[in-house]
Amino acid sequence: MKQSALFPSYPRPYKYLFLFLLILHLLPIWIFHYFPSQDGMNHVYNAYILKSYHDPALYKTREVFQLNLALFPNWISHLLMAGLMFIVPPLIAEKLLLTLCIVGVPLAFLYFLRSIDPDNTFYAWLGFLFSYHYLLHMGFYNFALSFALFFIVIGYWWRNRHVMTAERIGILYLMLIALYFCHIVSYALSLAVIAVVACLTLRRLRPVIICAGYMMPAGFLLLNYLLDSTQGAEHQYESGGWIWEYLWKNRSLLAFNDDFLWANLVLLGFVIGLALYTVWMDKLRARKLIAEKDVFLILAVIFLLLFWKLPRAIGSGGWINERLHLFVIPLLLPWLSTRFHRIVKQSLVGCWILLSLVHLGYTCRDMSVYNREMSEFARIVELPDHTVFKRLDPDYWGTLTKYALPYFNGFVSYGFSGDRAYIHNYEAEFDYFPINFKGNNNRDAYDGDPITYRIGWNIAEDSQKLNPFHQDYDLSLSDGPLIILRHKLFDPARERVWDLETKKTGMMQFVMGDLQTSQPGTYPLVPELRYRPGGYGWDTLSPRHTFNGGVQDSEDAAFVIDLPNGKYQIGFKFQSDMVHPHRIALYGNGQRLGKPFIIPVAQVPIEKVWLIEVTNERLTLVIHSLDRGKNAYWIWSGLTIKRQ
Repeated sequence: MKQSALFPSYPRPYKYLFLFLLILHLLPIWIFHYFPSQDGMNHVYNAYILKSYHDPALYKTREVFQLNLALFPNWISHLLMAGLMFIVPPLIAEKLLLTLCIVGVPLAFLYFLRSIDPDNTFYAWLGFLFSYHYLLHMGFYNFALSFALFFIVIGYWWRNRHVMTAERIGILYLMLIALYFCHIVSYALSLAVIAVVACLTLRRLRPVIICAGYMMPAGFLLLNYLLDSTQGAEHQYESGGWIWEYLWKNRSLLAFNDDFLWANLVLLGFVIGLALYTVWMDKLRARKLIAEKDVFLILAVIFLLLFWKLPRAIGSGGWINERLHLFVIPLLLPWLSTRFHRIVKQSLVGCWILLSLVHLGYTCRDMSVYNREMSEFARIVELPDHTVFKRLDPDYWGTLTKYALPYFNGFVSYGFSGDRAYIHNYEAEFDYFPINFKGNNNRDAYDGDPITYRIGWNIAEDSQKLNPFHQDYDLSLSDGPLIILRHKLFDPARERVWDLETKKTGMMQFVMGDLQTSQPGTYPLVPELRYRPGGYGWDTLSPRHTFNGGVQDSEDAAFVIDLPNGKYQIGFKFQSDMVHPHRIALYGNGQRLGKPFIIPVAQVPIEKVWLIEVTNERLTLVIHSLDRGKNAYWIWSGLTIKRQ
């Protein structure tokens, strides 16, 4: 039988078994509706904002958040999901990203081990066991991508380290750049590994100097980021007891609870036994105390010491120990002995497969339970568009949960469509994510109105956690363990201002800014007038200024009025400040009204008229400046709404 190219020492069926296991490990991602992770949904939401931010119709999201387009690590997952969301819904985009994370680990292990020793590939089957690791279920998607890419980078460099042509250096740098934009920790560790291995295996000074030369730009990139982000940062250390427990439990493979602990101990027993066998067979019996692959034992020990000694957090960057621990066993694999009979190798492969299937079984069980519970609160109803919402902390987080909290950011799913701003967006507080808070917004407060909706799960009716909200909020929905509170300012109105004021004329006319009027059917629209259900007003902080009978601002402004369904003629009036022309666009109920137009430097106001059909008993008009710099503002001086 012709031998497999993937596994030179094994029959062809092993190749198909490997592919079958890849598919099998993807099934939980695609069978279950939700992937239970602590931060994952938050990343999906921010990718949705990144994809949608260009649309002025999402004015509430644009008022709460702003883009952070600096070239920092942590970009890859957001960019991938944002791009995919132009084709598929947010949760499918997440599943496609998770597919890369899951299949990437076994394939990266295989490439890494084959690059070092083609006879060592039977250890690559352990990659399936490491596919669903703790940090993946924490929702650290960028790091999960970087975990697999790290081993591809090291494998590629090892293969070519003795002859690094310009083309190979270029390929290496493409992978290093991708690794940098995945996660800074994996990027830093890859440079450290290359430095250690180069010093210990290149033997002569000249190759080491050449390696240092072509790796220097990558080192400068790391140094620049570390100096910029860690200056003055506080170090937070874990206790020795926590470090020891994490180590002996091999917590990297315990996502939610300790149910897999017994199998983890079996794995550790195998690894320790194989290490002792390697010392006896490859060192003592072979009388070869020093070999090139011993560098991977040194690397595993270095990573273990770093896991033990480094702080768990430096400033806002955390989980450093957990990230380091995940690399220890995989880095040890190339050092382990391959001097086994074929039957022993096949038996070891069988053990790795059995352990991975047991782990996959526990993962499927946990995902089934979490999906059942997440379906009790995750996007059961559609919140109104142009809404700000926040989660309520539960009395308890649900079953099976000891480590990662899969419900922690589940409420963000209510923001996966339309213009619904999740103010509890933790990523927006950190400068190493692409979405940041704008102005004075933060996780506890919206710069404009009070937070409209608060969503809670597993909260008792008499819970003390609800006490701060009894005065200002009403119960909008109670569905089993799910509750939704709505601020009293946004309770549905019993009657509309339009119905009261337009019985005779069928129209309303507004004058902007500080102009006063006593003309029947004409109403002043000052910057301070906020929209409330049944009435009319501004639904944004903008406009903030008045100007000669108009309102002025550089930010988008949204005017909202409740109307009966039907067709309306909307007349706009704009004016110039006699200094600069302005280019603006108008949106009505989410659709752009005609083409963008220019307000020229002229004393005569510019008037525009459009016909809009109202279908949801509300008219929302958004004005958006298309200019940049000193011309980026507008002056709106009049509005007329007439029913057809």
